[in-house]
Amino acid sequence: MRKRISNWGFFIFSTAFICYFILYPESLKSLENIRPLDILYLIILHFILLAINTIRFRLILHKCADCYIPLKPWTTLFVQGRFLNIFVPQLGNIYRSVALNQKYNVPYTRYVTTLISMAWISTALNLILAFLLIIILNPELMIGGYNASLLVIILLLAILVGPFAARKTFSTFFGSSTKRFVKKIDEALVVTTSSIQDTSWLWKVLFLSTLVFFFASLTVYLCFGMLGATPKAGEAALFYSILQLSTIIRLTPGNVGPQELAFGLLGSQSSVGMSIGILSSTLFRIGGIIVLTISAFILGIVNTLRQGITPEDDDNQS
Repeated sequence: MRKRISNWGFFIFSTAFICYFILYPESLKSLENIRPLDILYLIILHFILLAINTIRFRLILHKCADCYIPLKPWTTLFVQGRFLNIFVPQLGNIYRSVALNQKYNVPYTRYVTTLISMAWISTALNLILAFLLIIILNPELMIGGYNASLLVIILLLAILVGPFAARKTFSTFFGSSTKRFVKKIDEALVVTTSSIQDTSWLWKVLFLSTLVFFFASLTVYLCFGMLGATPKAGEAALFYSILQLSTIIRLTPGNVGPQELAFGLLGSQSSVGMSIGILSSTLFRIGGIIVLTISAFILGIVNTLRQGITPEDDDNQS
């Protein structure tokens, strides 16, 4: 059923975007502004993002799953998982959870808890940073006739309250039929709230999350610049926050469609326009796919050579 929804979602979104650019072919003229040097910058920024995200996810996994995973095998596992997610929704997460369970005895439920905690913490921090950036640099920024900082605050409150509200709603109105789902929410809330009490760990996560936010917003800004658009700093930060929100639930391979739709709708309500929003999202995606493909290929070759030269287990490496 999930696969069928994914296939239909991919087909509908792809058809809609193809039809849009057939109806408005002049929108593609902005692609003429792309320079080879810009593509190089895009790839470099995505490599930086991949490296920071690898370290951040490992840090959160160590805390939430209460286990230690050496950096080298985790890097391979993380990159391969992201690469697989390009083709089938959640395939990379399933692959990671099985590998972590078999090699490091990480329970499947703990990995799911880590994913929920990661999404919750990351999204909330992105919105907080976007809010601060907007009120400092672009307090007058409007989206669809509404103050952007107010919209970000509403989204932030929804993200912070969401898990608690979902738990209360499902336990009250659906009873025992959703007991397993409520239990997972409870576990994620307990693990996350207990983790953030460790100030040393929290500061590390905050630092890495700030780096991710900065480089991701810079990458988004570059994607717009490649198309000849110059969004405000607050807009770039808001676009990245929306990108983060659109990836929480993946309905299509690589989340193709929902991400472009989110960028297009936000672009239509900002200074850049719908077509530039869609195309910038596509550029952001292509840069990420190129970097993941190169990284997965290189790590695959390195691991193959290492296994061929020495049978030493990766568990002994850090």
